[in-house]
Amino acid sequence: MQQIISKVRKNSSEEIWISLAEYRGQTRLDLRIFFRSADVPNPKATRKGISIELRQVPELLAALKRFAQGDRSGKEVIAKNKSNDIHIYTASFAERRLVHVRIFYRENPDAVSKPSPKGVAFDESVLGRIIDGIERAQKEVANISEVGAPVENK
Repeated sequence: MQQIISKVRKNSSEEIWISLAEYRGQTRLDLRIFFRSADVPNPKATRKGISIELRQVPELLAALKRFAQGDRSGKEVIAKNKSNDIHIYTASFAERRLVHVRIFYRENPDAVSKPSPKGVAFDESVLGRIIDGIERAQKEVANISEVGAPVENK
């Protein structure tokens, strides 16, 4: 089950889909890169993305809003689980400033966290649209009477 909340164009061949998806019986927020090309006319999910528990959506949204209002030279960190965190930061690529929402992992509790390939990166100019999509997902989650219950497609 996947309920698409928003699609944000990343470039000519990629979009970031913000959706509510079921994984192992629980509904989660999913931010994922989808691509299409002449060879692949229907959007296809990539491995680039993150999935978080619904209880973490307010914290992710608050961190993205703080990041959007700040100077963006630092980073926001959200604990995901015992060995993973979500880092929100900017980095330059091809003379563009990209916002990264990426999973960092620790090999043991005392280790320094390292970036994983799981995450999304997008131009700073679409940060507001990403926040809007997550806010819409949060409103949809509020309609769910029990956290973790599958979301009904409407």
